[in-house]
Amino acid sequence: MKYLLIFWVVIVLAGYSDDRQARKQKAEDSILRAEVNVSYQSKTEEYTIEASLHNKTLKDIQLLFDHGTLLWLNKNGTTQPSNTFSTQVYSMLLEGKTSETVSRTLTKQEWKKADYALYVQYKDQKGKKRILTLYSPT
Repeated sequence: MKYLLIFWVVIVLAGYSDDRQARKQKAEDSILRAEVNVSYQSKTEEYTIEASLHNKTLKDIQLLFDHGTLLWLNKNGTTQPSNTFSTQVYSMLLEGKTSETVSRTLTKQEWKKADYALYVQYKDQKGKKRILTLYSPT
């Protein structure tokens, strides 16, 4: 009976958990390293993408924001911003800093579009635009 009660308490407590599922991954190139955490909250049906970006060089790099965020979705692995979001670009320099953390919350409908991938866009020290793939379903 004692074990049955403990088992029942564990089942009940498990039912009250926030039911958050998370995936972690890393992506990097010769200049930028990104540690990405994608989590899903079943109660709100939202995905939260948090990327910790690290400049691997001693020089400043410029991070390019689309729609006020570094993180944007693309269909079919293309390298053009999705027309779902504004094309206005904001930028930020990692001046004197080696890392920056950014996050974005997406609804289940935004996230579940077929063949979408997640990218971060930046300019290197020579002004060349670079794109680092953070997440790709394929």
